[in-house]
Amino acid sequence: MGTFLLFEWMIECVLYARDCWLRSSGVMWPSHAHILLVPSSANQQLEKLQFWNSVHGFDFTPLIPVAQQEFFSKPVYNHDVEPGSCLSRPSSILDIDMKTVSIFDLMEVSNPFSFIIQKSGTFHGFSSWFTVDFNGYPSTNGQVPVVLDTGPDFPSTHWKQDFFMMDEAVQLYKGDQIDGTISINRNYEWKRHLSVKLDFTVTSKTIGIKKYKKVFPIWR
Repeated sequence: MGTFLLFEWMIECVLYARDCWLRSSGVMWPSHAHILLVPSSANQQLEKLQFWNSVHGFDFTPLIPVAQQEFFSKPVYNHDVEPGSCLSRPSSILDIDMKTVSIFDLMEVSNPFSFIIQKSGTFHGFSSWFTVDFNGYPSTNGQVPVVLDTGPDFPSTHWKQDFFMMDEAVQLYKGDQIDGTISINRNYEWKRHLSVKLDFTVTSKTIGIKKYKKVFPIWR
C-alpha cells in the first residue's frame, strides 16, 4: 500500500503471488480496499504561500501565483486533513476485491462521483485516503471485520491523507452540488507512477454551473 493506495504499484507483486500460489479456498488479507474522496477546504496549505510576502524583508508576492502553480501541480501527500475542513460526506471512488481483481483492472480506472455540500465553506480541492479490511470470504459472513482506515477521523498512520488542490477556490454553500469523474491511469513508462484526472461540474447558488478539470501526476 502506498500513497493514494496504488502509488509504487506494490499491489502488482501481491496479485502475482496470489495467482501463483493461493489456493481457491485461500483468503487474501487485506481482503478489500477502498479509495475515498471528499471536497474540502485547505486553508493550512495556502498559508504556506505567505512565505513569499516577506523573504528577509523583501516583497516577493509577484511569485505567489507561480509558487502556487508549482506547489499544487501534484497532490499534497502526508497531508493532515482537519475533519472540519470536509464539506461533504466522503464517497468511495474505487473498490477492490483482492481475491478477484487483476492488475489489468487497475491500469485504467474511471468512475463517477457526486457530492451534495453539507457544510458551507471554501472549496479548494479534494481530500483522499484509503481503507482496507481484513475479512474472510464470503464477506457477508456476519462477522465485523478488522478495518485499517487512514482517514482523518481515525488515529494517524504514516500514509496520512492526500490533497488535490484545484487552481481556483470556490465559495460553496449547503445544498450545492459537485458531479464528475475521476480517472486513474498507470504510467506505462514509469510503471510505479500514475496520474489522476479530476473532471467535474460545480452547481452553485452563487456561480451557477461551472466546469473544472485538472490532471495530477503521482509523481511522473
